[in-house]
Amino acid sequence: MVARILDTLTSSVGSRVTIRLHDPEGGFRDLLGILESPSTVRKRDGSLASFRWQDIFVWKVIPEKNHLAGTGSPRSLRIMELEDLAEATWPASEIEDFGHWRFRAGSGFTRRANSVRPRGKAPYGEPGHELGKSLDHVVQFYAERGLPPIFHLALPVYSELDDLLEEYGWKTSIEAHVMVADRRTFENFHFRRGNYFIHVLNQPSDRWLDIQGDRQGKAIMASYPSQYVAIEIDGAWVAAGRISDVNQWGVISRLYVQPEFRLTGLAVEILCQLIAHSRADKFMLQVDIENGSAISLYEKFEFQVHHNYRYRQL
Repeated sequence: MVARILDTLTSSVGSRVTIRLHDPEGGFRDLLGILESPSTVRKRDGSLASFRWQDIFVWKVIPEKNHLAGTGSPRSLRIMELEDLAEATWPASEIEDFGHWRFRAGSGFTRRANSVRPRGKAPYGEPGHELGKSLDHVVQFYAERGLPPIFHLALPVYSELDDLLEEYGWKTSIEAHVMVADRRTFENFHFRRGNYFIHVLNQPSDRWLDIQGDRQGKAIMASYPSQYVAIEIDGAWVAAGRISDVNQWGVISRLYVQPEFRLTGLAVEILCQLIAHSRADKFMLQVDIENGSAISLYEKFEFQVHHNYRYRQL
């Protein structure tokens, strides 16, 4: 009996527990916190409380709450966390922080790597100077690099800045959904078992890049550890996708099927393969709000829209 109690306590080390103890002076006392050893609990205030297993009246492990992808409050914080994840897996070659505005440049490849991303408090993201001078600095920064000035605005966090930029003549170039899902939603999906070969790479090879006909982004993609999946049919590579693990999230990007092979199930196969080659519990991706077919596919996998972001270009 003693050995069983001690074994159970030992196996629960690291878990959050509640323990009711017999008090030597009569009655009971309760402990709540993280079990650090079979005889100690780390309480919420950081103090360490000791107990004797012989004094235990009843105890139980408190299950961890399984927060769904993107949930929790405040919502603005969850939005910024997801934007941070996407930026981390798609790093620009040049970054300059101007107050809490982040200037990103990457040889013109993709807007994410070549845009200003406000990161401070709403409504304007806390730029380095007053708003007018800060906008002038944006224009100057990108002009010096031969790039168009572009803002990347997480919505609705920076909706007021978005409205102001529109008044100043900054036009919407793209608006996209950020969609999220949990691993558990993929349990009922299975690989298609088609007549093709699956390639899984640790780097974006030229052949993988050629599926989309664009080798320019190789340096950006290769600068963050990722998995690259490709489908080969009759010697031709016809579909591709990328997944990057960061902070228990899998960030999916560059999912593409060549036009003549669309509506054949290859997009589903690529998505399943990406999930299978990730260790993440939650997943996110970004998709143009006008790409209805891709959105429908992701919704089948129970991806849900978390928030939008918008690119505004002067």
